[in-house]
Amino acid sequence: MMTDPDGLFAEQCQSRNTRICHRGDHLFRQGEAIHGLYMLRSGSAKQCFISDDGREQIVAFLDPGDCFGFDALNRCIHHSSVIAMDTTAFCHIPYLHAGGEHEQPASPSLALLGIAARQIAMRDEYALVMAQKDARSRLAWFILCRS
Repeated sequence: MMTDPDGLFAEQCQSRNTRICHRGDHLFRQGEAIHGLYMLRSGSAKQCFISDDGREQIVAFLDPGDCFGFDALNRCIHHSSVIAMDTTAFCHIPYLHAGGEHEQPASPSLALLGIAARQIAMRDEYALVMAQKDARSRLAWFILCRS
């Protein structure tokens, strides 16, 4: 999640339809393929992970102006879910496609965005492990990540 201080997303959203979700609706689900990036126009939402045992871990609250969906740029699937907390309007900016398949970033700036997305995904996974696992599991995860 990030805000849009330069108005780049807002500019993209000017020419696109705003979609509406109601309380409890998913904007996207953990494990779904990327379809684009998003900017919240009004309302509020929560970003959360669902653990293997079904527990929900909220990692962010989203407010108008927040941009999200970057977690999927790394592997083209979302690592978290975003759920509307009330009536919510958001803008969807489609991801690049080539023949129906997701294409890898082509320009240097998009490649850098991919690197940033990998770092975001690792940070999110780290936060989830630290919040939900016992000390032994955290140590095992750390060792696996370093090998």
